[in-house]
Amino acid sequence: MELFIICVFAVILLVCILTDVGLIEALLIGYGLFFYYSWRKGFSVREILGFSWNGISTIKNILYTFLLIGVITAVWRSCGTIAFIVHYALPLCNPAIMLLADFLLCAMISTLIGTSFGSAGTMGIICMSLSTSMGIDPLYAGGAILSGVYFGDRSSPLSTSALLVSTITDTEMHKNLKNMFSCAWIPFFITCIVYFLLGWGNATSSGSSDMGNILSESYDLSWPMVIPALLVVLLSLKKIEVRITLFISIICGMALAVIYQDVTIAELGQQIVWGFHPENEALARVMSGGGILSMMLVFGVVMISSSYAGIFQGTGFFEPLKQIRSYLERKLSYFGSMMAISMITGAVACNQVLSSVLTHQFFIDKDTAARENKADGIQKSAEAAEMQKTLGMPAADRPEDKKYRLALDLENSVIVMTPLIPWSIAGGAPLSAAGAEIASIPFAFYLVILPFYYLFIGRKKSLATSKE
Repeated sequence: MELFIICVFAVILLVCILTDVGLIEALLIGYGLFFYYSWRKGFSVREILGFSWNGISTIKNILYTFLLIGVITAVWRSCGTIAFIVHYALPLCNPAIMLLADFLLCAMISTLIGTSFGSAGTMGIICMSLSTSMGIDPLYAGGAILSGVYFGDRSSPLSTSALLVSTITDTEMHKNLKNMFSCAWIPFFITCIVYFLLGWGNATSSGSSDMGNILSESYDLSWPMVIPALLVVLLSLKKIEVRITLFISIICGMALAVIYQDVTIAELGQQIVWGFHPENEALARVMSGGGILSMMLVFGVVMISSSYAGIFQGTGFFEPLKQIRSYLERKLSYFGSMMAISMITGAVACNQVLSSVLTHQFFIDKDTAARENKADGIQKSAEAAEMQKTLGMPAADRPEDKKYRLALDLENSVIVMTPLIPWSIAGGAPLSAAGAEIASIPFAFYLVILPFYYLFIGRKKSLATSKE
């Protein structure tokens, strides 16, 4: 029955995609389907609504963060932070290394702002324009941009994906980030080499661009403009809570917009809600966007997807389907089965959030929550921790480290593999924002290299948390 329901849901999503029905509408239809399933299983309407609310309440911090990201992407556009970074990065680019520059610049911006959509809609647009003007194949450029924007979307201190994984696995985000970087640097450098070799000799012209001039004429690009970005980096290194970090950077950016860019308070208020939309057409092509309303689609998708998660958990929806995981695990190994299920859930869910939640529920036992709560109490006991060391218990066997292992597994599978699904919003939306085609997905090498490196090599290494 459960497998049939999932197949029906997949068909609904596919039909909605093919008929250009909005993703929100498709997810609402899916919610009705799962609501009906739960009701037929004997749960009352009140219980089902309670399950839905429980799912949403577990990610309320992520929803708040989405709103702050919408604000900060508008404020950084308005005050000149993004323009400053772009202006001083552009002279470093030339046709021979442009693909590598696409990847590195998008990785840098996505690490700073933590969102693939925002990075693709800012640096991605600029990189795509520069690449095409230099004669570089747009498919290659689109792949490099998609790889870059998901470098930070996976592991930035501001990433809502990282925040989601830490929330559903009940782990500390900063420890997860430390683990993620420890297993990502080799795939990162391999990806750099691939884009360097692919870009070498691919450019057919040395086309020029006046984007740097447009930015310098439109903004005061003095050094204080970089302060909001530096604050994000410094406060994150100090392990300041993400929402506080964003808020401080926003306040700083607002002050800079008023003082240096002559933006009025009224204009700034409009930009925070509606986004930054300058009158200069040339500037608008590269800098328009951001604002609270720009995050409403993602906000809605996350909220509805989370209500699914509450229903699935409350009704035990996935318990009968876990035999699929057992079969795949015997054939492919534990992480290999997670990669396969990630592609299945990504194809069904069409977004990272629901795909992450579904994959997590496949790999967590029905009574895991109760066991982990008990384990947390033991783990927090200094005497018990000392006894674990005395008995020589392997780090991977400790309940606390199992949670961090699961978080890292999810980050290296579902988070980076969902964008590889052509009809998923995770891949299609950033490419569309950057002006690239869906056919660029096969050239997003980082999204392929990372999970396979982790499958064969990276997962064998000890977690950073195990050494603490």
